[in-house]
Amino acid sequence: MMAGAIWALAGGGAAAPLPKGEGLKVIRKECTRCHPLRNIVNSDGFTAPQWRDFIVRMTDLENRPENLDAVVAYLAEHFPPYAPDD
Repeated sequence: MMAGAIWALAGGGAAAPLPKGEGLKVIRKECTRCHPLRNIVNSDGFTAPQWRDFIVRMTDLENRPENLDAVVAYLAEHFPPYAPDD
C-alpha cells in the first residue's frame, strides 16, 4: 500500500487527460521531462505572456523557439487564467 502511494505521488498512474489541439504532442514531450501532466491540468492557468515566463524559468525551451511557441500557444488556449463564476 505504501509503495502505491509513493508511486502515485511520483507521477505514476494514468496520464492526465489534456484537450486535443495543435501543440499537444510537444506538450507531452517537453512537459513530462520533469513533471506529470496533471500539474498542467491542476494549474490555475495563465495568460500567454505569463505561460512564456513560467516555461522559460523552468526549461531551456528558449533554445527551441518553435517548441516554446507551440507550448505557450497550446497552454494559453486551453489553460487560461482561472476566472471564478460571478
